[in-house]
Amino acid sequence: MELRTRICQGTGIPESALPYAAELLRVRDGEAEWEGAAERTLKPFALSLLVSAEHYAAVSSWVDANDLKGRLVYRKVGDSYTSRPPAAGTLGAKIAIKQGTSFRDFLLDELSTRFDYVCCDTMEDFRRYPKALTVNGQLKGPRGRHEKDDRRGLMDRRSFVLGWDNHDKIVRIRAERDDVDGEHRTAGTQLAKVDTSLGDVGRLRQLLGNVGSVAEFSEIGWQQTARRVQDLKDEKVELQSASSVLQQLTAKELEVSGRIDRLQERSDKVRERIGANGNASRDIAAAIEECRLTLKEQPLTDDGGVLAAVARLTTSALGDEALTYRNTGAAESSVRSGLTSAIDALTKRIATAAATTVRLMADFRNKYPNETTDIDATLDAAGEFNNLLEQLERDDLPRFEARFKDSLTQNTIHEVVAFNAFLDNRRQNIVSRIGEINQSLAEIEYNPGRHIQLEHQNSSDLDVRQFGIDLRACSEGTIGDDEQYSEQKYLQVERLIERFRGREGYTALDERWTAKVTDVRNWFTFSASERWSETGEEFEHFTDSGGKSGGQKEKLAYTILAAALAFQFGLAAGQGAPRAGLAKERSFRFVVIDEAFGRGSDESARYGMELFQRMKLQLLIVTPLQKINVIEPFVAHVGFVANTNGNDSQLRNMTITEYREERERHAG
Repeated sequence: MELRTRICQGTGIPESALPYAAELLRVRDGEAEWEGAAERTLKPFALSLLVSAEHYAAVSSWVDANDLKGRLVYRKVGDSYTSRPPAAGTLGAKIAIKQGTSFRDFLLDELSTRFDYVCCDTMEDFRRYPKALTVNGQLKGPRGRHEKDDRRGLMDRRSFVLGWDNHDKIVRIRAERDDVDGEHRTAGTQLAKVDTSLGDVGRLRQLLGNVGSVAEFSEIGWQQTARRVQDLKDEKVELQSASSVLQQLTAKELEVSGRIDRLQERSDKVRERIGANGNASRDIAAAIEECRLTLKEQPLTDDGGVLAAVARLTTSALGDEALTYRNTGAAESSVRSGLTSAIDALTKRIATAAATTVRLMADFRNKYPNETTDIDATLDAAGEFNNLLEQLERDDLPRFEARFKDSLTQNTIHEVVAFNAFLDNRRQNIVSRIGEINQSLAEIEYNPGRHIQLEHQNSSDLDVRQFGIDLRACSEGTIGDDEQYSEQKYLQVERLIERFRGREGYTALDERWTAKVTDVRNWFTFSASERWSETGEEFEHFTDSGGKSGGQKEKLAYTILAAALAFQFGLAAGQGAPRAGLAKERSFRFVVIDEAFGRGSDESARYGMELFQRMKLQLLIVTPLQKINVIEPFVAHVGFVANTNGNDSQLRNMTITEYREERERHAG
């Protein structure tokens, strides 16, 4: 007997009042591809018995007093549950609830809170969301828990439990039973045929065994044996009649033939050696004659250095091998190849040195055009470059370097270095403050599973970029006691200061330029990046709010507003967020928001309040009464303004606790 039937018989409760969750749930039409994953994920909950508060006492008492002979999970269902539907794209949104059931609110609450797994079509989305499900049944839960159970096939409908009508399941099971019966009958017929074939094969095997035992035909053919006996008798007679002298002569003939073959082989080898020696003798004679002719044309030198060099080259070519008439040619070829390679390398070095010299001459002419007007950048002009060098050495200009350096460092350049350091410090402050703001924004959910981060990039404004280049050029190499200065650097500083003062005829233009380039805020362009909280990957990048809906624009505006306020107050993250209107630290961070949430959605208003709370701002919010339910969790005091007659405004100030008590009294 089924367990629920026993409980109903024991308690007198009708079975319709104690449904299983599976009997009230099914996968929505159009979501068939998610049916297997939904069945696998919901099955533990679907097999739970739902017990209302009315029947809870009777059921719990009967279950405790009886041996169930199995396992039972039942859920006590109360009276008050939020009827919020599951979020779109989640597993709960793909499940339909049976119409008319009294457990509808409870099931909606379970689907929207417990089974809010995001159904992901790609593994990239699966890795991003903290709770996710793939169509193949892989489940990702809180605290990084992952599960995939493939012990049964994902689409094995025999294990499916969801649905308040099991007619289709019964039809499928009956069809499968009919198929199995048909296969069983077919297998029986085939088995009978196989048994008959095996009997025939057994009989044939016995006959083949008898034939296989005969290895040769001679075992059963007597004629061949008789002929063999007669042949052996005839051969015996012939051998007995032959002379033994013939056998001896045949053996002697074989021995003599073998000796002749061995002697002939030795003779051939001797002839080959004689021919080789003759050829070598002729080669030696020709080589001696060639050497004599060479010595007549070019007598042997008695220069010891040349002979020593030849000896070294020969040794490097032959190594430990001695020089003979045989390897003279190879040694000559090796030495010639080595000398050719050395000559080529030296030629390349000379060409490279010449090209480098000409390039340096050209660089010198480009750097000092006035002093080298009449000098060409060629090797033929080397004498003129030497004359110029001698002139520079006679003038000895470096002895004036120290005086110029002292004048430069004691005045302008030190001021420019200090000014550059001041502006860079302001820039670093902005970067640091943006980082502190991002720490708070990372803890606030902008969209499900995502948060906002502020980003800064260097400005692409030409004036700002060129000013940075010019300022760095003025201050490069000015730190330390051994800095090197030049007249060119002094001229760079002079041009920069002239623009600060205002050039003649360009005073107004230079004033605007100075205000623009010295305001460090103009050195940056700011944007917002929406990122996945789980992986840190960027989802969307905002440089403005173009193309966004009204709610998206509101959320983005609240984010930028909170970031600007945090930057203005110099707020940092990581110390906890106090309630709006109360400051954890004794600091005044007061912000008034008038009609901020009048036309916005509740979701964007709630997001803005959470954002301001995280930034630890003290808020005074002026909003219509219909938005009080949104801001209520974030405020400590309520100032209720009423004007019943149109000319008699009244303000009542109360704590949030007093407001809630009075609201409950009015509701009662």
